[in-house]
Amino acid sequence: MLVHPQWLVFRRDEQVRAWLGSFAVGRVLDVGCSDGVMARFVRPGSEYIGLDYPETALEWYGSRPHVFGDANQLPFSHSTFNCVLLLDVLEHLPDPNVAIREAWRVLCSDGILVLKVPCLYPVHDAPRDFQRWTTFGLRRAVALPDAEIIAERNFGVPLETAGLLTNLAWGKTVLGAMRRRSLLSVPILLFLPLLVIVQNLIGALASIVSSDVSTMPFALCLIVRKTATDAGRLLRNSTNIKPDYENKLSPAPPKA
Repeated sequence: MLVHPQWLVFRRDEQVRAWLGSFAVGRVLDVGCSDGVMARFVRPGSEYIGLDYPETALEWYGSRPHVFGDANQLPFSHSTFNCVLLLDVLEHLPDPNVAIREAWRVLCSDGILVLKVPCLYPVHDAPRDFQRWTTFGLRRAVALPDAEIIAERNFGVPLETAGLLTNLAWGKTVLGAMRRRSLLSVPILLFLPLLVIVQNLIGALASIVSSDVSTMPFALCLIVRKTATDAGRLLRNSTNIKPDYENKLSPAPPKA
């Protein structure tokens, strides 16, 4: 709904997931899978396996992943998966580089690592929110000898990200005023829906007229291929599903 403070994020969720899922081929491991929504977006014929930390799955989301586990110590052998998803997970890990190395370990040669992280976005799921990335920092995090970046996207032009942060800031302000039982909470609460709608409309318009400006994204995505070897190709071929790297050029959400 246009009145939702995070509408600027949610409005493109389906498109973003479809684009990310277009790289998910063969045996797919979704680390930090939450409710397993990405199972709907992997390519047809793929085998989707969702993994999440027990506390996160059971206490936060009330979900039941296929496997309980730790992103920093995955319970799988080397070269097990054709694709590993790490979507909105790395910011919640004290040492995300360990998780990236673990994902790389279980990824077969010629496999795909799909990353999505926040950039300019508020603290969430506290106290387990430890860091943010720029595009350059995320590239550096995956600068492994056998890594090839095949696609990347930033989401959020400056006014779009600014609108999102303004909406969330006002929402937190109102909640704080209500907790303190401040009389100011009433007029602010009445004014807030109109403010949110205006900010959302401005942000949506800005994403069209300034789609080439990427200095203030609220989220980043990176698609990384592990350099192919004969053994990796054999594992991928055994799934009877061929890679489709042309997906990185297919229609996708507007660039930011």
